[in-house]
Formats: sequence, C-alpha cells, structure tokens
Amino acid sequence: MKDEELLFELQKRFNANKQSLLELEQLYDQLKLVNKKLEESEELKSHFISNIRNEIINPFSSIMGLSKEISNTENIDLLKIKSFGKMIYQEAFDLDFQLKNIFAAAAIEAGDLVPDISLIDVLSFFKNIISYYEPKADDKQLEIELDYQNLTDNQSNTFKTDPEKLKLIVTNLLINAIDNSLINSKKIIIKVRLNYESLMFSLIDFGKGIKYEDQEIIFDRFKRLNNHIHTLNKGHGLGLSIAASYTEVLGGNIKLQSEINKGSTFNVFISEANDNKPRLGFVEDDAEFFTDNEEMIF
Repeated sequence: MKDEELLFELQKRFNANKQSLLELEQLYDQLKLVNKKLEESEELKSHFISNIRNEIINPFSSIMGLSKEISNTENIDLLKIKSFGKMIYQEAFDLDFQLKNIFAAAAIEAGDLVPDISLIDVLSFFKNIISYYEPKADDKQLEIELDYQNLTDNQSNTFKTDPEKLKLIVTNLLINAIDNSLINSKKIIIKVRLNYESLMFSLIDFGKGIKYEDQEIIFDRFKRLNNHIHTLNKGHGLGLSIAASYTEVLGGNIKLQSEINKGSTFNVFISEANDNKPRLGFVEDDAEFFTDNEEMIF
C-alpha cells in the first residue's frame, strides 16, 4: 500500500472513530436526561401520593377527634354541639369532594374515561351546583352570580353530555374560585351560554390570580406551584387537572385568562355529545329519569 493510500485509510478510520465517540457522547447525554426525567417523575409521584394521603388522613382525623370530644364530654352545651357538628360536616363535605377527585384521577391514569351520556337541563344543573356550594361561599362573604343565556331558537334548556363529568368540572372550578377569592372580592360570576350543539361557560373570580408563566402548569396534577397561584387541593392542583382532562373527554377545551391580584377567568367550551346510541334521559335536582321510547325508566 502506498503512503498516500495508508494516510488516507488512517484518516478515514480516525474520522470514523471520532464520529463513534461523538455518537457515544450524545447517547450518554440522552441517557443522563432520561434518567433525570425518571428521577423527577418518581419524585413528583411520591410528592403527589403524599399530598393525597394527607387529604384523606387529615379530615378523617378531625372527624374522629371532634366526634370523640362530643361523646366523651359530660354536660356539653347545645351551642358547642352545634359548633362541633358544623365542623364535622365541613370536614366530611371536603373529604367527599377530595375522594371524588382522587377516584377521577385514578380513572384518568387508567384511561378508563367513557362518557355516560344523558340529557340535562342546563339552567337547573348550574342552579343546583350553586345552591350546594353557597354555604362555602358565604363563609368568605362571597355571592355566586349566575348569568345564563339560551342562544337557541327554542325554549328548551336541554343539552346532551355526561352530567357527572360536567358536574365535577364545574365544581372544581367553582371551589377553586372560592378558595382563591380575596376577602374583598364580594362575588364570583358564572356565565353560561347554551348554543347550537355547544355549551360555553366561564367562572370568573376576583382573587389572587396566576402568573402567565404558570398558567399551563396548573393543569398538571403532578406539579406544585407557589402559594400565590390557584391550587385546588392544598398544593397539588389535582382538581384543575381533572377539569382539563374531563373537558377534553367531553369534546371541549378549557382556557385561562388571569392577572395577579386581579383574578382569573376559566373559559370552558363543550360540544354536545353525538353518540349514535346515547342513553336518553333527563337530569334535574340530582335525579336521573331515563326514557325507552315513550316509557319512563328510573
């Protein structure tokens, strides 16, 4: 082999080895990045589970402690019993809400999200939710104002969707608004617009607000942000992530507009269900009535 040929071959092999080393370095960097993401994921999930545990244990502990105090105290006066009873009810009320979110999050993780379609009366639906959570709003001296408009030609307020999923969306956004309203906020506004084949509603609070750079993260149930932004379940944002996931399942989307110390507006758009074989029914006052041709099924 001539010297020129030998030098060319050596240069060729040198370049090949250099390329291989470069590819190994890139692969090593990718492995480091994957490992870091796995560690972060495990840390976030551990933190998430820890928060979930607290959300269950703390109310149970309060309920058990208050109940024991009532049962063990002799000659307890009626006012004290009423006070303890109100605290027990509030803890149970919050626990029920937390458990619904936990079960919803588990269903989302399992991919088990099949809409259960019924006809709802939209106006009654929102009125019922508001009446249920008015006591919680009253504790913060807040008024929940409903602004409803039917934009269709007929007078029917019915809409075809999954009522339980829609209820959890609205509930999560409403409790989020109550929890994050400032003392002098005075009110929360719920705007509802029923249109052809769509339902649009907005929850408007005049509270803490959310920084622009944090407005996407709040819908991630594994992320925790600082205390100056909305957080539904005392730190892990579970409720807002469920609202976003359920909205997507119902064929819609959720958008956020917010300014620090001025408040937040969550705008939700949902398409009417067009299932070929829907479960026809009517939902009002938490009671469901189903029809089979002309017969009523309960």
